[in-house]
Amino acid sequence: MSGWEVWLVEDNAADVYLFRKAIGHAQLACALTVLEDGEKLLQSVRSVERCERRLPNVIVLDLNLPRRNGARALEDIRASTAFDRVAIVILSSSPSPAGLPEAERLAIREYIVKPMSLDEYMRIGHSLKAILELSAPEA
Repeated sequence: MSGWEVWLVEDNAADVYLFRKAIGHAQLACALTVLEDGEKLLQSVRSVERCERRLPNVIVLDLNLPRRNGARALEDIRASTAFDRVAIVILSSSPSPAGLPEAERLAIREYIVKPMSLDEYMRIGHSLKAILELSAPEA
């Protein structure tokens, strides 16, 4: 499929590389935007609000980010009504969403612990594809 817009908010270059590989493995045709920290994510949210940038279909968010942690960035995303229908996937090295006590209120679509094996990491692409296909029609 084409026309999907995915934002990956991740500061670790190795994880970005693996995420790109997982998307390719799932044969997921999408436009991928990588944002390296929470401040860049906030700037991108504001750009969407000003109609300067396309709204993503899904945001894949690491919680451990420089300049603005993922939990605060998530609050910013959910404060914007423009992002009400955007699926949020947390991709974290933490085994539990303890840093997100209000995960249900913040409408987290899925919480994925960063896998330890390459095979497990490749499954992320298939999970993302399923989320995109179920969430909203292509743009």
